[in-house]
Amino acid sequence: MENLGRERLDNLNHLLSEYNSLYALTARRMGISQSTFDILYALTGEDGITQKQICDMTYSSKQTINSSVRNMVADGLVAMKPGRGREVHVFLTDKGRELAGRTVERVMAAEQRALEAMTQQQSDIVYGLLRQNVQMLREELDGIFEEGNAEGEHCSAGSERSSAESADNKHV
Repeated sequence: MENLGRERLDNLNHLLSEYNSLYALTARRMGISQSTFDILYALTGEDGITQKQICDMTYSSKQTINSSVRNMVADGLVAMKPGRGREVHVFLTDKGRELAGRTVERVMAAEQRALEAMTQQQSDIVYGLLRQNVQMLREELDGIFEEGNAEGEHCSAGSERSSAESADNKHV
């Protein structure tokens, strides 16, 4: 790879890491864990969803979400209610809604103000280019593991979601 291409890639990766770290830093400054922040964020958008849906929305592992939800139940922030079949839905309690109001709702408002600081055209361009890059990267990474690729055959499949999807950012 040419040096200019490598430098652009490094700059993009650094920018995406910085973007995502803003949320981790904000959660810490608000006195909550990143996973609690992510769950509150997901439930603020759609209360009464399953842990699997939270995993899909936050790009977090089942273990992380399960452990965090258990802690949040113990802290009185969320309640679990049975759904269809084996489904269990997670709901914010009054205490959880109050915490979400002091934390994630303030972040959502800040996100909205930051987005509104751009023109519609600018935000459309940023989103379109990032979405296109994520799709291209997903295709390239999927190609690593296609059948017949000797190197890919020895790799562990791990998570179905690629880390490139985090470039879409789970909070925007």
